[in-house]
Amino acid sequence: MVYVAEDVDEVWRYQFAHLPKANAGADRIVTDSDGDGIYSYTFDGSSSTDGLKYRWFEKGLLIGTGVNLIVDLTVGAHTISLFVMNEYTATAEDNITVTVRAANTVNSSSSGG
Repeated sequence: MVYVAEDVDEVWRYQFAHLPKANAGADRIVTDSDGDGIYSYTFDGSSSTDGLKYRWFEKGLLIGTGVNLIVDLTVGAHTISLFVMNEYTATAEDNITVTVRAANTVNSSSSGG
């Protein structure tokens, strides 16, 4: 559908009504069950609205683009920022924290007496 505006004010009203909304999902706690120190996590920005471009950052560094992104995360807390841009270059941001816990380890040493 093509929208044709009658005047500049109408263009601004239309653009303001269609600002993007970023949704990186809810914070998560996951466990590195195989004990290798890495957890492969799928980020999902599909609940964002009016997005044309999706960019994912950690600590200010671009880690990927697209609505969905699979990233190998090390044990610890990771705050990931999703930036969504629409066709008017308006942007929105949302953050998600994924905490990767180490696998439970069983102490295999035995103490003899």
